[in-house]
Amino acid sequence: MAQRLLCAPLLSRGLRSPRAAAGTPAVVMQASSASSSAGEPPGEGRRNVITEIRGTIMTIGINRPEARNAVNQETAGLLVEAFRSFEENGTLTVAVLHGLGVPLIDGGTVRLPKLIGLSRALDLILTGRPVGAQEAFQLGLANRIVPSGQALQHAIELAEQISAFPQLCMRTDRNSAYYSAFDASSFTEAMQFEFDTGVKVVLEESVPGANKFSLGHGRGGAKL
Repeated sequence: MAQRLLCAPLLSRGLRSPRAAAGTPAVVMQASSASSSAGEPPGEGRRNVITEIRGTIMTIGINRPEARNAVNQETAGLLVEAFRSFEENGTLTVAVLHGLGVPLIDGGTVRLPKLIGLSRALDLILTGRPVGAQEAFQLGLANRIVPSGQALQHAIELAEQISAFPQLCMRTDRNSAYYSAFDASSFTEAMQFEFDTGVKVVLEESVPGANKFSLGHGRGGAKL
């Protein structure tokens, strides 16, 4: 059975900043191959980016099968518009970006070595060769592999799991991980950042959650 990639590392602020903001909802990237040939003409009146809201989750899909979902100027503008809409809507917790390969523009040559190491990153950057699901999983480009045709559904299920977590704690943890990977100049600085940003979460979210748990709420994995 053919396989597709699911769930590249979490991003924030759309495709822009490698550093996650603690107050910004999470974004799950789901990559899949195009289903049409590059020569197929686009459908009349079709948008290059399609968005849909499912509860607290927004799906953002690139819809250019005739160009293997390559991002041109128009599509880039629509993606910015979609992510801005997502970030400005306080009721949304997670966005699922799908129909996308692994872009190297807009910081990709900086992020990729951080994710999979310089040697492997250069192999992909310099050759531009395609990467199958199994290799992407082994490299760390993908976190999960699912059967063909099920990638988006699995990504949405993952988004629902993320949405169920205490949001302030989850976003602060993610922000600390990004800061450690991209911004911190030393281990000590990264640890200090984690402590400084985590204290507020402990007082605002963790202590009340622990009190609820002591009263019997959330036992057996149930949501607090």
